[in-house]
Amino acid sequence: MREAFSHLRADYSEDDLVVVSNHCGDGYANAYTNYRKSYCVVSGYPTAMVDYIYKLVGTYSTWQQNYDWLKVRIDIQLAKESEATLDLDYFAIGDDIYLETTVNLEDDIQNEWWVWMLVYQEMWDTYPLVVRDGDYTPSVLQISGAGESDSYYWSFDPTGWDTDHLVGVCFLEKNHGTKEVVQSRMVHLDLGSMLDTHEPIVVDVDPENGEDDVPIDSTIEFTLLDDSGINLDTLDFTVTDDTLSGGRALTPGGRALSAGFTPAGDISGDLDIDDSDPQSVVCTFTPDDEFGYEATITCTIAAGLEDTQGYGTSEDYVWSFVTEEWVRVETTTWGAIKAQF
Repeated sequence: MREAFSHLRADYSEDDLVVVSNHCGDGYANAYTNYRKSYCVVSGYPTAMVDYIYKLVGTYSTWQQNYDWLKVRIDIQLAKESEATLDLDYFAIGDDIYLETTVNLEDDIQNEWWVWMLVYQEMWDTYPLVVRDGDYTPSVLQISGAGESDSYYWSFDPTGWDTDHLVGVCFLEKNHGTKEVVQSRMVHLDLGSMLDTHEPIVVDVDPENGEDDVPIDSTIEFTLLDDSGINLDTLDFTVTDDTLSGGRALTPGGRALSAGFTPAGDISGDLDIDDSDPQSVVCTFTPDDEFGYEATITCTIAAGLEDTQGYGTSEDYVWSFVTEEWVRVETTTWGAIKAQF
């Protein structure tokens, strides 16, 4: 592609503007020259980029005109009937900026749906400048029923960028592989005066939500993120085995949670909290006993988890997984042990 651009550029003078439309597919190909501007176009595929290969003479357009043009395309798509709606927000944690896409299902869905998030940057009326191109990451939708909602996060580090010219975009793709965009949203990222007014978020849960065949001797891990730091006194974490009729669970107790009497079904254990980085607190729960076989284990971080500025979560954060099946072992007539599958 670089060679093709090179031949194309040779056919025009230095002052000519050459526009090349490049459908990027799953990747993003660099243009021939550093003098490039990129922007997203809403089409039948989640992202399409257009590269401008040029040396700028005069003013081609303005940032606001281009932003308004793209917003019109997004608004048209949002007005269409859809099985889902999207909300897009952003916030800072340390040097990273997080895009948060919340998917709200209006109807039941089937097959795999995907969330795509990206950020792009443009500089108009500036010469010469290498423009930061966009990036994106797919995430599989974990919900499928009407009325359900879930949030997905993607982060990027804008260090060295001109933060006046950033746009975040998210897409919801129906039945991954068909290239059918169901909904999309965009937001102008105003990072110049960002303050931490966002509640803590939960990431990197392990085992993951919906995971099957989890070993019964597993631990449970999750990470709490917030730019202001986590107020650990507000952390209320419980683990429940739906197959149990009674048990013990967790109560606050300093840097770990100690066992105490609780309603039936809860699991007792220790919650080790690594807050050496107060903006990224890693928690590891070790149960007192192994999980049961073929059990549905539900983990809950109760609403009210706050950062040090007092911003707190308004809903419980819940995920669940299923443990491995029990394999019956018996002794054969000649004394060897064999497994029954």
